[in-house]
Amino acid sequence: MLITGDDIRARLIIEKAKEILLDIFSVRGICFCVSQAHAQYMADKFHVAGIPAMSLTANTARDVRRAAVMRLRQRDVNFLCVVDLFNEGVDIPEIDTVMFLRPTESLTVFLQQLGRGLRLCDGKEHLTVLDFIGQAHQKFNFEVRFRSLLGKTRTRVEDEIAASFPSLPSGCVIEMEKEAQRHVLNNIKKALSHANKNQMVNRMASFEAETGLALTLERFMDHHHLGLDDIYKKGYWSRLCVLAGMKEDFSDPDEQVLSKGLRRFCHHNDPGQLGQRSSLLKGDLGQASLDAMESGMKQLLTLFCFSIWSNNPPEKTLFSNLSRLKSNGVVMAEVCELMTLLMERTDTLVYPSGLPFACPLSVHACYTRDEILSGLGCLTLENRIKLREGVKFLPDIRADLLFITLNKTEKEYSPTTMYQDYALDEQLFHWQSQSTTRDTSPTGQRYIHHEKQGSHILLFVREQKKTNHLACPYYFLGPASYVRHSGGRPMSIVWRLKYPMPARLTRSTRRLAVA
Repeated sequence: MLITGDDIRARLIIEKAKEILLDIFSVRGICFCVSQAHAQYMADKFHVAGIPAMSLTANTARDVRRAAVMRLRQRDVNFLCVVDLFNEGVDIPEIDTVMFLRPTESLTVFLQQLGRGLRLCDGKEHLTVLDFIGQAHQKFNFEVRFRSLLGKTRTRVEDEIAASFPSLPSGCVIEMEKEAQRHVLNNIKKALSHANKNQMVNRMASFEAETGLALTLERFMDHHHLGLDDIYKKGYWSRLCVLAGMKEDFSDPDEQVLSKGLRRFCHHNDPGQLGQRSSLLKGDLGQASLDAMESGMKQLLTLFCFSIWSNNPPEKTLFSNLSRLKSNGVVMAEVCELMTLLMERTDTLVYPSGLPFACPLSVHACYTRDEILSGLGCLTLENRIKLREGVKFLPDIRADLLFITLNKTEKEYSPTTMYQDYALDEQLFHWQSQSTTRDTSPTGQRYIHHEKQGSHILLFVREQKKTNHLACPYYFLGPASYVRHSGGRPMSIVWRLKYPMPARLTRSTRRLAVA
């Protein structure tokens, strides 16, 4: 008897299905196949193994299809092996297993096929997805597929895969065999290494011919499933357009430093502040108008200067820095375009801080450390300070700033700074002070009695220190009040947040809790 590679693969698929599915004869599943012949072949192999199955294709008569679906619902058949069917427009909520027997090049088709099993149904507790990865084309984009499943996380897809997907929502699990994990990680690494600046430029140059659409930053991102940082880490948009032959060459005097600032600016997610900045930058920024501006707006523009000038504004006054920015006409136009794009795409719900002093920072918005310090008046254009510690007390406004990085590594933090910081729930946050702080010290007493002493505790949290070689911004969690503490050197303090943490950040931080 001749045994082919196809036979071995089919046998492996069926064995794995029996291993993973607790009762394969109670399953109601769909197998997405490569071709009509493949669908019939897999249905035959299931039958040989004693598992009822049928093949359906676009050529199958409509009444046969309806009968097959009814048999699946009644569990007379456990698997329908299909091709060119059931991607969309068919609702079979009873489906509890989806089996991918071919690489699906299109993300849209993949999500449509996955969606066949995501319908709710009485008695259906979960969906099992079996994805049998074959020798996919080297350019197949596994990163986009897994990013679509992970949702909103700043963690790299490679890190999620290596760590068994810690950012998945509760109740969801992705299990990968070692060889599959190795294959996918190698694919992603090659894709990332190949996606160099020249390839990005070539994609831009061919965009209009491929899509029939005028090239814009937003359209390019959507078409190629890219984030802003995927583009800006290669260069800034206007210069890339010149290299792609899609824009006339130009010469802005501060292009090099401002191009880095544009990348740093991409984390801003407060639509109100983005709109205010855009209006101010498009309007009159003469010395007289700046002098007449209220202090909160000036702080907002000062914060912007530290952001766009890569934390090192070249001039000593706000007017001089903004005037110098405006002398870079192309970059200035891109700044305004980027603000509009960020404003349209943010889904962050922000709140005013409600603090008794001028504070342009919005609760749950993202800011770098220098943006925070400049926004609170500690870091000015005339007085540049460097803050290396994770805490800072500002006596002028009587506020303690607590800068918290959740995912700490021994490579980036010493043993004395590996503090235990995590959420207990959406409003209670466990934080450890610096290792030298006692509860009887002036600092410890200020933490404990901050409300009586009229001082404020402000929490700033980020998931990790860097991503793609760029410092991560902090979420401003807003003001917090003392609940209780234990120990000393360091103190372990539980703070109550005035505003509940966003659900995604709560999930991230609660995973770090220790028993």
